[in-house]
Amino acid sequence: MTGTDDDPASEVRNEAAGVFHGAFVQARSIGALHVHGHGPVWPVPRQLPPAPRQFVNRAREILQLDAMSTGGAGEPGPAVLVVTGMHGVGKTATTRHWASRNRERFGDGQLYADFGALRHRGGVAVGEVLGGFLRAFGLSDEVIPVSLQERAALYRSQTADKRVLLLLDDVEHAAQVAPLIPNADDSVVLVTTRSSLEELVRDGAGVVRLDPLDPLSASAMLAAMIGEERVAAESGPVARLVEFCDGLPIALRICGARSPGCWTSSPTRSIGLRGSA
Repeated sequence: MTGTDDDPASEVRNEAAGVFHGAFVQARSIGALHVHGHGPVWPVPRQLPPAPRQFVNRAREILQLDAMSTGGAGEPGPAVLVVTGMHGVGKTATTRHWASRNRERFGDGQLYADFGALRHRGGVAVGEVLGGFLRAFGLSDEVIPVSLQERAALYRSQTADKRVLLLLDDVEHAAQVAPLIPNADDSVVLVTTRSSLEELVRDGAGVVRLDPLDPLSASAMLAAMIGEERVAAESGPVARLVEFCDGLPIALRICGARSPGCWTSSPTRSIGLRGSA
C-alpha cells in the first residue's frame, strides 16, 4: 500500500495474495483493531464405562427400559428410570449394556457417576458430582458456583434443550439424584439402586426390577465365559454350580474366572461366595 493519509491525491494500492487462515483485514487507516477468534472446541462428554462382556438374558428388562425411555415422548422433563434389585444381580451390567446400545440417541453428552465408589472414598458430595458434570461441559472452576443450589441451577441451564444420558450407579437416596436431573425433555436418567427411591417413583420415575438369572441363562453365562463345549461336557458340576450361585451374575463371574478344573471338582468347596455375592 502506498500513499499517506495527509496526501489524498497520492496513489493508493491495496493488494493481498496467497492463502490466509483466520482473520484478515485490509484498510487504509485503522485507529484500533480488535480481532476475536473462536475458542477451543470442547469435546462432547462421553463418560460411559464400557459395556460388559458375557451379557445374557435380560431381554425383558432391556425392552422395559426401551419403552420407558421413550414412553413419555411429548411429556415435559426427562425420563428417570430406576433399576433395582439385590446386590450382585446385575444392575450395573444391565444399565451399562442398555446405555451402550442407546448412546447415539444422546449426541449432546453421556455422563456417569459411581456413587458406590464415592462412598468408599469417604462420602458422597452431590455438589462435587455436579461440579464434575459442569466441567465436562467445558465450564471452568472460576464460573462454577460454590453452593449446591447454584450449581444445580447452572447445570439445568447448561442442559436445557440438550439430549443427554446420565448413568448414576449404586445410588442410596433420592436426594442424590434430584439435583442431577437435567432440564431437557429428550434426556434419560438411568439409576441403579438396592433401595426403593420412593420419592423418585412418586415423581414419575419408571422402575425395572431385576431378579436372579434362571438356570438356563446362568448356564449360558458360564458357557460364554468358559466355553460351550466345557459346559456341555461337565453338565453335572455346572448344574450344581448354577444352583449354588442362586443365579447371581456376580457369583457366576467369580466362578467362571477361577482356574480351569478348580470348581468342577467340588463346586461348594471352591466357591465360597455366599457372603460376597
